[in-house]
Amino acid sequence: MESYPSYALHIPPILQIASEKVTNFILLLDPHISSLMARTTNSRRPTLYILISTLSGTQLAAEFCSSILRPVLQAIGLGQGSYTLVQTSSADSVKEFARDVLYTNATEGHAQTVIMLSGDGGTVDILNQLYTTNGQSRGSSYVMPLLCLFPLGTGNGLYHSIQRPHTLPSIYVQALRTFLHGEPVPLPAYRATFSPGSRLLSNQGQTQTKLVEDTLYGAVVISYGFHATLVAESDTAEYRKYGDKRFGMAAKALLLPDNGKSPPHAYRADVLVVSDNGRKTTVGETQRHGYVLASLVSNLEREFTISPKSSKRLDGKLRLVHFGDLDATGVNLIMTAAYQDGNHIHLPEVFNWGWRRCCIDGLIVGVEENGWMKVNTVKSGEEAVQVLLPPSLTG
Repeated sequence: MESYPSYALHIPPILQIASEKVTNFILLLDPHISSLMARTTNSRRPTLYILISTLSGTQLAAEFCSSILRPVLQAIGLGQGSYTLVQTSSADSVKEFARDVLYTNATEGHAQTVIMLSGDGGTVDILNQLYTTNGQSRGSSYVMPLLCLFPLGTGNGLYHSIQRPHTLPSIYVQALRTFLHGEPVPLPAYRATFSPGSRLLSNQGQTQTKLVEDTLYGAVVISYGFHATLVAESDTAEYRKYGDKRFGMAAKALLLPDNGKSPPHAYRADVLVVSDNGRKTTVGETQRHGYVLASLVSNLEREFTISPKSSKRLDGKLRLVHFGDLDATGVNLIMTAAYQDGNHIHLPEVFNWGWRRCCIDGLIVGVEENGWMKVNTVKSGEEAVQVLLPPSLTG
């Protein structure tokens, strides 16, 4: 098989792995890349996009694209004329791209590949535009866009869950390897429906936006309680400078309110799980909860394994994690165990299944008093996008 020359891949210091050289990084053309090159060469309409989420994570996406990704693409024959750069300039940039470009082309039967230099937020924005079609049917000609994930957000839960366990020392090189040799598979998703009056909160809660049909879609996590509040409280310009460390910093304020003089907040809700056969189970002995979370993936961060039983990637199953209104010591114990390969599920306190805020893949929804949230998975065969699984997981 013909191969390209070896390349020493130098990561700039800003990406924190400057000393790392990846030698003998052989770039081999496989069916996925061959098909991609054929489409970008022969089609008048560009089908390969690079989405640069400017402010995601610690704002490294643009640097990664210019220093690493574009030279690799050039090496395999995909020069600047083979793809379109999409660089975000506002919170609506990804939504507009998904609605005006991806959805239109997909419904016309055009295959599209998007290299996602972002975090989970970019994926959830695309999903909500492709699933929410303003009453229009996607039609039989719809071709699912293919998303190639690179971990340039904060937690990057979807990426780390797909790649678990990591087999290379660099998460960026592993992402490149998956792009070159991975296998496209449909991405399971969930649908979260809210009571009327619920609002999407942004700009630190200052901006409230009505939900389309009171519904949001996601592919990673839904939560109420400590996790949702933590994500909302840490989503500030100051906290975001610290990447995924922002969560630990914000957690201290939530666990030790009034400088430790008060216990963590207890979240009131009725939590009911309905299985496929109609069986109903009430979660928790009371209406007071500390942590209520359902996840389609194993990891919320590289080392934070919230659902270790998700051994099969993208199996489409929602798994719930819950514990009651514990004190700060109890919550710390559980969160520490979650960073130890998901050992929190063995603790007796954990049931493996503003305060009225819910988290949908990082989006925050405010629910009015006595409101509700209902979550169910999207049926197999109705997925909106595909993602790439690493080659070692596809046989």
